[in-house]
Amino acid sequence: VLEFTYLLCYPLLPLGFALVRYPGAQGGAEAYQAAVLVAASLSYGALPWVRTRPPRAVEAPPVPHSAVRALNERLLLGASVQLNTFPSGHVATSVAAALCLLAARPIAGALFVLAALGIAVTCVSRRYHYLADVVLGAAAGGVGFMVSRW
Repeated sequence: VLEFTYLLCYPLLPLGFALVRYPGAQGGAEAYQAAVLVAASLSYGALPWVRTRPPRAVEAPPVPHSAVRALNERLLLGASVQLNTFPSGHVATSVAAALCLLAARPIAGALFVLAALGIAVTCVSRRYHYLADVVLGAAAGGVGFMVSRW
């Protein structure tokens, strides 16, 4: 279940955008885009200066290898630079999206908050990120949300 939760980051962002664009939402698509962009920039923008290897590359994973874990690793191998983002981009963008949805559509936002929490827990427990990456990723998501409110 945790490995599947980590995959949620990819559909979560476009789904959140669709939900804030849906008629009746109490927020704007522009604010959502700004929040996610700021959060992602704080994470991925630091990569040239903060270059570390993720825990999964440094130590053996503490869990059995599953098909979903293999899919996650395949996605990361093919779509990343094999370095650790500090802060975590998965957590930063998920938190920013969840906070925007919470403001625009409280019920959907609550589900997104649970998904963002699951992504954060998975990042640490499955050794995708260090705890500091996750904590600062959540902070970056919060900063992105606050900036989008201006």
